Amino acid sequence: MATTLLYGGSFNPPTIAHVMTLKYAKDHIKNDRLIVFPTAYPPHKDKSKLDDDLRFEIAKKTFEEMGAAVSDIEFRLGGESFTYRTLEYFKEQYEDISLLMGMDSFLSLPKWKNADMVVELAKIIVLRRGGYELSEHELYLKNKSRFIFLDNPIFELSSTFVRQELASGRDIRYYVTDTTYELLKGRENYV
Repeated sequence: MATTLLYGGSFNPPTIAHVMTLKYAKDHIKNDRLIVFPTAYPPHKDKSKLDDDLRFEIAKKTFEEMGAAVSDIEFRLGGESFTYRTLEYFKEQYEDISLLMGMDSFLSLPKWKNADMVVELAKIIVLRRGGYELSEHELYLKNKSRFIFLDNPIFELSSTFVRQELASGRDIRYYVTDTTYELLKGRENYV
């Protein structure tokens, strides 16, 4: 059976840590295809700070270089981005799907809209991150067989940090891929 590994995020912009995270997961989780999906309107993010066209263009160029398809499904679905809706779409396309997330997302998963449905639709691949302890919440305890934890290298680099560096006029080279660097060059007002 073909397996599909899904990786979502705001990627505002994608950092070297995002790329290294996907590379690590690609190498350590059996998969036949990788699909990255930039989130359109996550309910927990300030929508006014998202330049959708540029984020999508940068994500597409960044992740396609490593063999991943980049989907605009969340933009096409419209409205706020809820993971269960995105997974319903991918589940119709591919029988076996897994969702890659960091420990911070795992810990907040019980608060997600239709969290039970998220776990039902996809296996959950959790990448451990520094500063987070494993907390066995009820959703995990009821569905342990649906979760896989990876003891991945820790990449502490956030998009927020990259945007702050860019806004302050500091060079972001080596925090992002060459593609992202070229697309953001001269855009100190990128938020």
